[in-house]
Amino acid sequence: MGEFTGIYYVTFKEYIAFYRINENRIEIGRILFARSDYMKTLFGKSDYTLEDTDDLF
Repeated sequence: MGEFTGIYYVTFKEYIAFYRINENRIEIGRILFARSDYMKTLFGKSDYTLEDTDDLF
């Protein structure tokens, strides 16, 4: 969407891990299977707005 939400992701094999950095620690939000509809899993729909990112954690 063009704006930084503070949420990063990393892929490993067939998985995507979503995380954010909070002071001196890393908080893991979710680890999902990459072939799934992870946008729907995270936000309940395939389209989302920046405000929806709070639901990740």
